[in-house]
Amino acid sequence: MANRRYKIAGTSVLLSSGDVLVTSGARVAELLELGRWTFRDVPGRFPAAYRYAAAAPLREGDVIITGGYSDGNQNTAGVWRYMDSQRSKQPWPVRY
Repeated sequence: MANRRYKIAGTSVLLSSGDVLVTSGARVAELLELGRWTFRDVPGRFPAAYRYAAAAPLREGDVIITGGYSDGNQNTAGVWRYMDSQRSKQPWPVRY
């Protein structure tokens, strides 16, 4: 990983592309390209490095990321959605 992460259990999701999205513990999400075993940053930033967040795949291939704790250890009510950049014209992360 290019970014140091902390408290990321439950926040990595296998995508339909075969890549793994790692979403927690840093302000930047990363994709692990399993075929090459390389990480690359996903464009866009979270407002905080959410720890203990939860991530789950959605039926259409997106990923929802919820909750967690911010940099100051304050619980968060944020809900974020990762959308494949080829399907979405919106920058990541999309906040709901």
